[in-house]
Amino acid sequence: MSKITFEIPQNKHPFIGMGDGIIITENGKMEPKIVIQFPKLNLEIPIATGEEAKAMIAELNSDEYYNYNRAEIAKEIACNILGIEPYTLQLKTKDEKPVFARWLVWKYCNKDLKMSLYDCGDMFGLDHSTVVHGTKQLEDDNIKFLSSWQSSAYREFKTRIEIINKE
Repeated sequence: MSKITFEIPQNKHPFIGMGDGIIITENGKMEPKIVIQFPKLNLEIPIATGEEAKAMIAELNSDEYYNYNRAEIAKEIACNILGIEPYTLQLKTKDEKPVFARWLVWKYCNKDLKMSLYDCGDMFGLDHSTVVHGTKQLEDDNIKFLSSWQSSAYREFKTRIEIINKE
C-alpha cells in the first residue's frame, strides 16, 4: 500500500479552530481513502473513499497540482525574504516589495514550472502583459539595474528555490 501525506495549514481547510492538519492518501490493496488528521486533537476526518478517492489522488499527483503547490511555496519564500504578508501579493498596489515579490514568483513559475504568462498573471488577478514586464526586469541583462535590496532578495530567492527544487 502506498501512503502520501500533505500538510494542510489551518487557513487552507474548512475546519475552523482545529489547527494544522495532514491530508493522508492511501492507495493499495484496501479501498483507497483520503483523510485529514489533526494530530493535536487526535482526530481523523474521512474525506473520500473508493472511486472518489482515486480521482482525488490522481489530481493530487498531477503536474497541475505540483505546479500549484510549487507556486504557493515560491510565494511564501518571496514574502518571507521581503518581510511582507502573503495577502499583499493579491492587492492592487504599486508598493515596491509586493511588486518585486510578484516578479520573483512569476519568473520562477514561467521559467522553471513552464506556466503560461496568462496563468502566472491569473495567480494575482493581473494581465499577462504585466507578467511580461515583471519577468523582463529579472532577465540577466537587467539584474545589474536592481537596487541593493532587490539584488540581495533576488539572490536569496534563487538560493532557496534551488534547495526546494532538489527535494
